[in-house]
Amino acid sequence: MNPTHHAATHPRRLAPTGLRAALCSLAFASFASFASAQTSSTPADDEVVQLPEFTVSDSAVDRYRAADAISAVRVRAPLLETPSSITVLTREIMDDLSPTRIFDVARFAAGVQEGRGIQFQDRMIIRGFEVTGQRTVDNFLQPGDADNINETFIDRIEIAKGPNAILAPAGAPGGSLNVITKSPLYRTQRSVTALVGLYDAQQLSFDMTGALSANSPLGLPPHRFLAGHPSLLG
Repeated sequence: MNPTHHAATHPRRLAPTGLRAALCSLAFASFASFASAQTSSTPADDEVVQLPEFTVSDSAVDRYRAADAISAVRVRAPLLETPSSITVLTREIMDDLSPTRIFDVARFAAGVQEGRGIQFQDRMIIRGFEVTGQRTVDNFLQPGDADNINETFIDRIEIAKGPNAILAPAGAPGGSLNVITKSPLYRTQRSVTALVGLYDAQQLSFDMTGALSANSPLGLPPHRFLAGHPSLLG
């Protein structure tokens, strides 16, 4: 006689009707609030979106610090991306020091000393080697580097330390000096500088620049008038 197995039946317990209705209502309300938040975050076409305030300044944070140089690859390049060691002496430094020769400013760069010769000449020693015939002006070699350059015409001075195949392809183990002259500006700028001192140090300098036409400053090329000589003061 085969025994008969009766499967045990487990009755399914269903939630009360009121509880199910409450859960459905809660889920629908959550979905509706999420959809409303998504819709409200998207601005309409005619809605004005107000951005937070920020300040933009055209002046450098550090007047004595330059961000680029042209003595590495003959074009302006960031100093952080330049493989060589270059010291840039800005125009602000020269304005504060009022030099009578380039060495009066270059002496504040590390590794630069006064060279042999007459005291008022611009003969310098960079990293133990005297710079002779290796001074360039706007990336072009200038013969007779012992002659002084009037600081009125100088915009910045770049000192490349160590061998530099761009400025000194003939070889200068100590370094090279590159003088960058002033360029015309599209904005109007005028200045008059007077220098009074001993031993014929009197000098009066003029620096005037701006666009040729005041009505269209970007339409015509700018110009610049520079003058500076000790005889101007008599």
